Amino acid sequence: ETVISNLHVLEELDFKYDRDTWNKWVQSASAPPLAPVKAAYEAIFAAGYSVAFVTGRHGDERDATQANLKFAGLGEQCGEAAPQCGGTREGGASVPACYRRLVLRETPEQQAMFASTYKPQARAVLEEELNV
Repeated sequence: ETVISNLHVLEELDFKYDRDTWNKWVQSASAPPLAPVKAAYEAIFAAGYSVAFVTGRHGDERDATQANLKFAGLGEQCGEAAPQCGGTREGGASVPACYRRLVLRETPEQQAMFASTYKPQARAVLEEELNV
């Protein structure tokens, strides 16, 4: 994980992989944020930029992933009316943190790819969709 900590479950598994334990952990949506990443996220957001998450998780884990991002203090997905959702409102009121998009592996083809292949492709599609 890059944004939330999976250290607890890795230690529980003695740094091995067990699908059932891992899936239960994902569904628990209880992973804490990685503090330096959360601080960077908050700084980026406060500067008026929006953030998109590209994850190797599968599409059927979307609800749990969104719940975990919220639990970790990273907010919810921004409304489509807010192309850039960071910063403050007039009068200095803070805007609650939100992210622009959560991209997961939706297809069997994406799920079969190495992360080093999937994530750059997903970022390229995202950049094209968002015109960045």
